[in-house]
Amino acid sequence: MQLLSSIPSLTFPDEWEALTISTSTPLRCLISVNGHPALDLTLRPINGQITLHDAGSLIRDRAERKIAVVKLEVIKDSNRTTLITSTVIPVQSHMGETAAAFTARSFLTFAPPEKLTHRAATERLAWVGSETAVAISSVWWTAHGAVEHTESIAASQKDGANVVDVSPARLNPPEAGAVLCHYAAACGARRQRYEIAPPNTSQGGGAEIEFRNDFGVADTVHAFGTVERNAKPTYKTARIAGRRHNYETESEVTITCYFTPLGTDTRQVESVTQADEVVLLPMRTPIMPVEAEIKCTDDTTKINHATVKFRVEEESPANETTTTGKRYKIFDDSFDNSYE
Repeated sequence: MQLLSSIPSLTFPDEWEALTISTSTPLRCLISVNGHPALDLTLRPINGQITLHDAGSLIRDRAERKIAVVKLEVIKDSNRTTLITSTVIPVQSHMGETAAAFTARSFLTFAPPEKLTHRAATERLAWVGSETAVAISSVWWTAHGAVEHTESIAASQKDGANVVDVSPARLNPPEAGAVLCHYAAACGARRQRYEIAPPNTSQGGGAEIEFRNDFGVADTVHAFGTVERNAKPTYKTARIAGRRHNYETESEVTITCYFTPLGTDTRQVESVTQADEVVLLPMRTPIMPVEAEIKCTDDTTKINHATVKFRVEEESPANETTTTGKRYKIFDDSFDNSYE
């Protein structure tokens, strides 16, 4: 018995699309994601080989958009053998390169190489690798002119990656009263540059959005256009004692954000529109994308932009109380006789 497919210790899901094992006897094949069973099949060889197809899609679904440890094991004659143990970065799209090649030169983000940010923004960088800090090179405007400043920021471990806070407010000015102009973060071969937007860039204050990106880590994006908030209440009425009363009111609140200006690479905004975990900063209000339009053009006289509508999600309590005062549990991941 031998694994014929080459699976490295760090992978994207599409590197698992076809797994071939040479064997002359049937094998029980098991795939687990973070220790939870994802596949358990007994397969018979054809021409001395067993091939598992579309394992990457299965892993992508079971990873739930988080970096996961995946194992492929086989059982033969009651003997259990681990053939693969790999850390999988759950990107939703085909990257066109291996995870090892991508992570060696890039942070885990689809942000453009030069990201527009602002002085109060939240900015984080995440990567997979042996490096434990990022080097920051920043340019500040002082009373004596432009001054360059360098510093190092140590990373912490979160969501299976090295994570560091590179928010503008986190940086140390070279002297009192210095104003940050732009800065860059470097870690190994990885580079990310930030340009500080002028104070009047955002037409109406903008919006800061945090989301779990395609790589399974927290990321942020800023909508520099206007932000519209709409509330549409609906009422249920009943006639009681000759008069109509509202006995239930529901209000659907939506927020429409305009992302402008956008560069030619719009993958970060596209990632927001497909994310499962999205919050509006600074209050960390849960929101869900419900409608999006991204417009890009090669016409240099026009500005690329995107419009994304989010529905504000209300937090549901663990229990609800009926008009009789009796508490009823709400269905979650389990079901037993405690539900009434």
